[in-house]
Formats: sequence, structure tokens, C-alpha cells
Amino acid sequence: MYIGTSDAKLLRTGSEDGAGSYESSNFVEFGIKYLRGVSNQLYLETGLNYSSSDVKITPVFVGENSPLSSYKELKLVSVPINAHYEFWKYLFVNGGPLLDFEITDNTNWIDSQSGIGYILGFGGKYRFNKLSLFVNPNFKRHAVVPFKRENNHQKLTEVGVQFGLGFEF
Repeated sequence: MYIGTSDAKLLRTGSEDGAGSYESSNFVEFGIKYLRGVSNQLYLETGLNYSSSDVKITPVFVGENSPLSSYKELKLVSVPINAHYEFWKYLFVNGGPLLDFEITDNTNWIDSQSGIGYILGFGGKYRFNKLSLFVNPNFKRHAVVPFKRENNHQKLTEVGVQFGLGFEF
């Protein structure tokens, strides 16, 4: 099990001059991971991740009667399907596709983040007996292949870190 935090942004592939902006804050995630050994150093890593973030929506300025900024909560459930490779006793790299499901109550304020994304990470793990502690800095990009396409689709992009506690069965 783990908890994490990220610097997250809703990015578009093209430019939209004069468009409003979205600013993410208080991004937190928690979840569980399961590693299944393929060899002494290579594992298949999967699990379940829940993340949420407050998003400040600033509409485009149109003059004196411009609408005020508003706040919404973005919630996402992800299932990673990663390769996890351990080396030099305490270090590892991990990465692979993410299957994302946006569970935000009202999603008409942003493009849906449900789809297939990816995660790339590296980290360190210290084992003692059957317990382990780990830290896993990572980069995630959601909705690379969205389930519902939009023009100039927004993609949640994160640079974050996970801190966790593991148990070996």
C-alpha cells in the first residue's frame, strides 16, 4: 500500500490562445500494488490507484462581466500494468500502461480522462524480513488513448512520488 503526491497539469497537445486555464492543487493518491515474480529481478506489477485533485478553473477574460474562477474536484481510478525491474539490491525501474477511469461527478468542465495512459518511474526499496519500505518517483500521462475523443484533448500529466509499505507473502 502507498500514498503519493504529484504536481499535476491538464495539458493540451495544441495551443489555444485566449482560452481559460486549469490549475491543479492538493493532488493526492493512494493505492495498493501487487508484484508477481517473473525472474529474480523482473516482476509484473499491477494494483489499484485512487487519485484526486482540486482544479481551479479560470474562464477566459471577456471584460468587466467575466465569470469568476471556480473549483472542481477531479477523481480518477487507475489500474497499472507495469514491468518492475530491480537492480543493485535497493533500486528499481518500473513502467507500463495505465487503464484509467475518471469518476468525477460532473465531467463536462474538462475532457474525460478515462482511457489508456502510461507511467514511468524509478525508485528505491529497503527490505527487512518480510516487510519493505519504498519510494517511487514517477511520471504519468493519462488519456493518451482516450475512451471518448475530443478535439485538442486535455491530458492529465503528473510528476509525482509514491511512498509505501510492502509485505512479502
